[in-house]
Amino acid sequence: KHFVFVGLSHGNEEQLLTKNSIYVSCENISHFNKSLFYTPACSTAITLGGKLIAEGCSAYVGCNKDTFATYEDKNSVYIECENYCLINFFNSDITI
Repeated sequence: KHFVFVGLSHGNEEQLLTKNSIYVSCENISHFNKSLFYTPACSTAITLGGKLIAEGCSAYVGCNKDTFATYEDKNSVYIECENYCLINFFNSDITI
């Protein structure tokens, strides 16, 4: 079955991670076959994104550079930008 995976966390070229653990890496990408994999995490498009596609992920949307979250008064703008792709994918005829 197809599904959507959203990873809102830290990242690097090969992983999505929390402060204490790695939860997506090049070693466990088979779990994301047939997924729309979306993450604004830093640099994941450099290696992880391509490997996900090569292993059967339907689509990958991510970043190839470092990204920076803000905790200041512009937080709502940041969140709107971070989720723009998903909102349009689910609420319009726009496709990946």
